[in-house]
Amino acid sequence: MLCREKWEGRAKPGFTLVEVLVAVVVAASVLLAFFGVQALGVRTRAHARLASAALDHAADFLDQVSVSEGESLMVSGEAISESGFVENGIKTGSGPVFSRRWEIEKGVPGPHLWTVRVLVCWREPRKPQPTAEHCRFPEPSAPHVALEGVVYRP
Repeated sequence: MLCREKWEGRAKPGFTLVEVLVAVVVAASVLLAFFGVQALGVRTRAHARLASAALDHAADFLDQVSVSEGESLMVSGEAISESGFVENGIKTGSGPVFSRRWEIEKGVPGPHLWTVRVLVCWREPRKPQPTAEHCRFPEPSAPHVALEGVVYRP
């Protein structure tokens, strides 16, 4: 009976149901926020990786553009037209596919210079491959990178 006398008049030890429910709601909201930020980070990293690969492909294309003696443009030794679009033109080992569009202006910005614009678009996860309609100058609707270079024609 000593124990009963000891606790009479004071609150019993432990948590109330309301306190436990509040703690569960607070813990759940913190966990949801944490996992939401984690998911955003993963998506951002994947997008950045694809953008970096697309930028590398665009820079490679610009580096390979040259002018032949007959004033035709060459890329890796093959003649190309002054504008074009290649769907699913660049594949990587892990699967992402890039599409490339280019435009060439002769005599811009000077008489012996040609301006080359290249646009590389890609497919986001769980979305369809961009077509020529999605990957066009000046404002593509697909995820993309754009580069511009100037080629000297002697």
